[in-house]
Amino acid sequence: MTTEAPPDQGEIACPRCGATVAGDQDWCLSCGDGARTRVVPTPNWRLPLLLAAAVSALALIAILLAFVQLTRDSAPVTTTTTAPAATVPPATTLPPAATTVPPATTLPPATTLPPATTLPPAATGGAPTTPAPTTTPQGALPGSTSPAPGATTTTP
Repeated sequence: MTTEAPPDQGEIACPRCGATVAGDQDWCLSCGDGARTRVVPTPNWRLPLLLAAAVSALALIAILLAFVQLTRDSAPVTTTTTAPAATVPPATTLPPAATTVPPATTLPPATTLPPATTLPPAATGGAPTTPAPTTTPQGALPGSTSPAPGATTTTP
């Protein structure tokens, strides 16, 4: 099988710009338009798109109206009042009595009396003695004879 070249169709004028197109050319070299090729225009999509949008809008409106009709309740609301049933109040339990300890009171710090002076030796010739320093128990007033409650006293 052999292929032969298509027959020469001769020169023609470009339908768009009028330039000369050779017999073996399909496109114009001046403007680029198809000289021997039929170019189909693009279809017009406006009408189908507008039609689809209109149908969609009508369907949406129909769905909304159906929803409103189904959810609307035109029956009046009637309420009946009944006396509440007698109920027994729940038993109340008292919390256990809390034993509280009164807070401890803060007492002022104990005061120390100045040291006693040394006494002269006893007549019997013993060594001089220094009495122990005297402190006032915490909470006791200076010069009082009874100790404060809870204070301990020691005797030398």
